[in-house]
Amino acid sequence: MYPSLLGNQLVLVVPESGTLFFSGPKDLLDPSIQHLALAGENVPAGRYGKAALEATGVWDELSPRVVRAGSVRGALEWVALAEAEAGVVYRTDAAAEPRVRISFTFGPETHLPITYPAAVLARSPLPGPAQEFLEFCQSQAAARVFQELGFDTFQGGSAPPAVERVTSQGAALSGASPLPNPWSAIRLSFLVALAATLVGFVPAVWLGWVLARKDFFGKSLVSTIALVPLVLPPVVTGFILLSIFGTQSPIGAWLAGLGLPIPFTLLGATLAALAVGLPLYVISVRNAFQAVDPSYEEVAQTLGQRPWTAFRRVTFPLALPGIAAGAVLAFARALGEFGATVVLAGNVEGSTRTIALAVYTLLESPQGRGAIWVLVGASVALSLLALLGFEVLSRHQRKQMGGRRGH
Repeated sequence: MYPSLLGNQLVLVVPESGTLFFSGPKDLLDPSIQHLALAGENVPAGRYGKAALEATGVWDELSPRVVRAGSVRGALEWVALAEAEAGVVYRTDAAAEPRVRISFTFGPETHLPITYPAAVLARSPLPGPAQEFLEFCQSQAAARVFQELGFDTFQGGSAPPAVERVTSQGAALSGASPLPNPWSAIRLSFLVALAATLVGFVPAVWLGWVLARKDFFGKSLVSTIALVPLVLPPVVTGFILLSIFGTQSPIGAWLAGLGLPIPFTLLGATLAALAVGLPLYVISVRNAFQAVDPSYEEVAQTLGQRPWTAFRRVTFPLALPGIAAGAVLAFARALGEFGATVVLAGNVEGSTRTIALAVYTLLESPQGRGAIWVLVGASVALSLLALLGFEVLSRHQRKQMGGRRGH
């Protein structure tokens, strides 16, 4: 057992801009708490938080309102943006975020000690830089810095006996959580990907046609904006979506007023999948329309067909295999979406936990290997089928257009 250099505490934070205040865990049962932000089960802060809520007897009633973030900083950001009414985080993280305030601190008896051990590696030379650095970290000068940042410092490098206490809720301290349901994750992934593909059909077809057939000032800018999610890190895309559609934004507040809240919902997961998959959709549709000779449509118009009728009866059917290929490619991309989803929709079992999120949750669970392989197998199979469909449809359009040009 290595000596503990630093310690931390678990606190409940609320938005600085709000009026909510809770004096203890029991207050969290108040109906005003719709979303309680917590780090994921595979993150230590998430395990500490769940253990503390179990030890204080509020977990069972609160668990349906818990939204899981990818990290403790993610949970803190949700509270800072007032998307969650409260969150359980480390005291040091709360101290570094001016947009939140600490409502109360969980007692040390509610969870395992939060400590940070420090030791020199066996292969490091003694004496040497590593030993000198460790000695500095144990000095009074370093202790003052750590304390200013919100850490507990232990004299002599070991935790005081008080933090070694355990609760009568011994099982709660283990941080064990029910394993994600792989079939629920597969079902949700399929539904989210399908919904994103269907919702994206009209904007993808319209935008793809405009980019393929129209020349106008600013076309390059429109194309760049449409494709930018393709090169942005997905977590950045998720943060942008949260800023636009969060309940504190004008658009998000309006949607929430209509009964369509975006954060932490299946709708949010669908929006995240749509945002990252739409660029591939648009690229495929644009290429499909570019492959259709505009003269076919012009001939139809000379025969008395209106532009819309010529498009519907001539251009669209010829481009349809390529459009379908784009839909399949967007579906495949939506199946694997992770970063934007975890930021915008969270990691909520049975609601927003898709295959990627379930695998991420299971990675650090010793009992999760079997479920991981179920999810991996399903993901690979669905992705391969989607990509095979894309290839077949793309080849069909190439053959179709090649045959028509031959005539």
